[in-house]
Amino acid sequence: MARLGERRGGTSAFGELLRGWRLARRLSQLELAMRADLSGRHLCFVETGRARASAPIVDRLAAALELEAGDHDALRVAAGLARQPSLADQAFAAALAVQGARNPEAMVEAAKPALAALGMPHFFFGTMGWRGFDAVDPGGFPRGWLQRYRAQEYAARDPLLPAACTQRGGFFWEDAVEPQKLTGRASRMFREAAAEGIDSGFVLPLRGGDGSVRIVSMMGRRDAEQPDVQRLGLQLVGQQMVERLTATGYLPAA
Repeated sequence: MARLGERRGGTSAFGELLRGWRLARRLSQLELAMRADLSGRHLCFVETGRARASAPIVDRLAAALELEAGDHDALRVAAGLARQPSLADQAFAAALAVQGARNPEAMVEAAKPALAALGMPHFFFGTMGWRGFDAVDPGGFPRGWLQRYRAQEYAARDPLLPAACTQRGGFFWEDAVEPQKLTGRASRMFREAAAEGIDSGFVLPLRGGDGSVRIVSMMGRRDAEQPDVQRLGLQLVGQQMVERLTATGYLPAA
């Protein structure tokens, strides 16, 4: 599909490439539009060549489609745009954007494209305190999964939560647990994540002066080609999100 966009160029080639990825992901136009925070009408116009996609829209569509870096670049080139900056540059730019955002919604939106580029497009936040774990979904997680997490009371068996209280700094799932050795609800939790296309995650805990631990849990896939860049990028963007969201009172108190 990437060769199609590179061969023809222009908006029509972009529309064909976008449609190909949408169908490959088994999404309707409306479903993709909702994931990318666009109107169905606008997406239809972009896909059929009646409207040109701006750089932010192309990047949001790539994030919604969970494209890898090379495929994201191909989509940008087909739209007549420059290729994506490096992962490190994207993470740094996202951290600055989060820092400068004025409200929680803008902070989350500023982080989304970089997290998707870093391979972890799904994320939620939470606070570990004396009352247990209180999770917050800002719209970055597969629909219904966090509701199941609460309904099934997975927090009582989630091995990542005690790990977050003892680990120093951020960690990938594989650093702390072996999902294949889990049983019961903990095992079911990881199987449900796998059904959503999530095979790994990165958890960043930050300790507060009140004894609480605020967490951002980012999920998707490991980057085998740039593991150090992925880890540092997720650490940088995640820390900015947690610190800024805590300062605004968005994250639950302990």
